[in-house]
Amino acid sequence: HSICDTALKMFNCIPQTGNISGFSFNSPLHSLTTYPSQAWFSSTHISHHLDLLWVDLIQVGLGTSHEVVDDFFFIILHKDYFKTGKDQVHWTIGEDLSSGTCKLICGIANVDKNHWVAIAVNGEQRLIFYSDSNGGRSSELVNALKWWISVHTKVEFAVFDMPVTWQADEFSCRPFALNAVGTFVLP
Repeated sequence: HSICDTALKMFNCIPQTGNISGFSFNSPLHSLTTYPSQAWFSSTHISHHLDLLWVDLIQVGLGTSHEVVDDFFFIILHKDYFKTGKDQVHWTIGEDLSSGTCKLICGIANVDKNHWVAIAVNGEQRLIFYSDSNGGRSSELVNALKWWISVHTKVEFAVFDMPVTWQADEFSCRPFALNAVGTFVLP
């Protein structure tokens, strides 16, 4: 409790207006105050963690060959890519995967609007790694990923399980998915 109490006291010193600097998108400073609670399980916080994973990849020299994508990448891929066919971000990443410029794509995705899974696509091995702390697999998301990959690479990728901690509650899927993708990419 003393660590949380200290953190909460420190948060009281943070201005409640303005944005957090250093992340790929603007998020309000007051979103920091939710970290010591269960309320930190938001898309904003997930994006913070994925940005930190990206920084870690850059620090170990993998920033040019690995791509960390946020949950919106999978949302757009899953729902809109079939319709539009050439969303610029998705198209560029797909072409980079095909050419070998991008060796690995990783991130977490929301399935069924209430559950989070980890995904990594290894272009060199032609593998999709999927991690679900409930032990399931969204065939719709996997099929969308396989279709998107085949548009760019003309090769079918196999799907394998990514190691993950099993979930014993209804709210730990996000941190477990973040941990799964982080330890998969940087063991």
